[in-house]
Order: sequence, then structure tokens, then C-alpha cells
Amino acid sequence: GSQLVFKGAFGLGDRAEQSQLVLNGALTLDSGANIVVDFGATGSDGSFAGNVLESELLATDEGLEVLVDADEAIGDLDGVLLNGSSGSGTATQAIYDASGAEQVATGEYDYRLAVGADNTQLGIDYTLTDVHIHDQQTLTLSESGTFAAAIHDSGTGTGSLSIAENGDITLTAQNDYAGRTTVAGSLTAAAGALGQTEWLHVSGTGTYENAFWTTGRPSPSITMMLLKAGPRLPVPLREPEGSIL
Repeated sequence: GSQLVFKGAFGLGDRAEQSQLVLNGALTLDSGANIVVDFGATGSDGSFAGNVLESELLATDEGLEVLVDADEAIGDLDGVLLNGSSGSGTATQAIYDASGAEQVATGEYDYRLAVGADNTQLGIDYTLTDVHIHDQQTLTLSESGTFAAAIHDSGTGTGSLSIAENGDITLTAQNDYAGRTTVAGSLTAAAGALGQTEWLHVSGTGTYENAFWTTGRPSPSITMMLLKAGPRLPVPLREPEGSIL
């Protein structure tokens, strides 16, 4: 089949709203056509090129990296290949601190070939699904919005989570990181969102809807809890027999 090749290492956010190829006519992709994109990977992990700053993580947790802008509709992508295989896959990307000096975590992304606005754009649609915080590192979220990716330790040690003073974050995933949690900004945490955190310090505001409560008491993983003005911690009105708060 036909082949369309895009050279240059592919990184998330590199080409936001800026395509590599603009067509004044139509782009026809038949079954078996192969879209070749350089993800900048040399190993089997399929890493995206470049890195993402933790301070921009929510802004780049999903989107469409446009490869082609055409004047006419592209149509469906049935049978169209990406790098010689199915039109979807998973990849990782390094997450660095706000200064860009040190890697604090690794992000996992699902990606797929997709058509964009009015079916006239061809690109790679991606979603951040998991974040693995590196050993003894802290992932600091300073944006506003919903963070749906699951947060884990890296597997070689424990990582911590911090909500910056200017952050206003809603955590919705079932997380299992085991380091510290520090909240200076605003945090809304659903059940299970604080994972196995061992130390919780809240100086900002927030709502923790059973985020760390088990059988009417704090999670056994928490060994220290420091709460200042602002947070609301819902406690069940009826306690299981023998429970102690």
C-alpha cells in the first residue's frame, strides 16, 4: 500500500494546531496505507521525543497532534496502519520539574490515528493514562482542572504528590502511590484518589470524599495527618461496630 512519512522526532505539544503537511486537495487513505511517524524512540518502550513539564501536565494530558490539513474530508481510517502496525498503541514520555532540570515521573499515553475537525485533519490523538512518580521525587501540580490519569510509584521506591498554592485540582482516578501528599492549593479528591499515601499535610482547601477513609477511619497507610484551615473531611455518620475515630 501507499506510505506517508513524517520525519523529525514526535513530541506531545510540539505541533499543537500546526500541521506538518497542508493539502489544497483531498487526502485519500486506502486500507493498507501506512503512516510513518518518528516518535524519537530507539528502544522498545516507544517513548515520545522530548519531555513534558509538570507545570504543563494538565494542558498536555490529551489532544490531537495534527499531521495533515486537507481541503476535503479524509474519511474513515479502517485498515490504515501506523508505523506498520495497528493504528493505535501506547508510549511513554518523561515528566520534568517546572524548571526542566530533573525528571520526576514518567507518563504513559494511549495514542491512535484520528481525524480531527470536520474530518479534514489527520493526526495522532493521545491521552495520558498513568503517571509513575520516581523514587524520592515529588510530582507538583500547579494548574486548574481534572486530573484523570492514575498516579503510581515507579516500582523502585515511593513518590510524593504536591498541589501547589495556585493549583486547583480534581483527582478522579484510583491511585496507589505511597509517598507524601501536600496540599497548599485546592484539591477535590474522590474515593481512593490519595492512594496509599503515608503522610497528608493540608494547608489549602479541599474536599476529600472518602479519599482516604476505610471502614469509618483514616486509611491505615496514613501515619501522619496535619490539617490547617480550609479542608472538609466527610466522616460517615454511622460507624461500624468497634470502630474508633
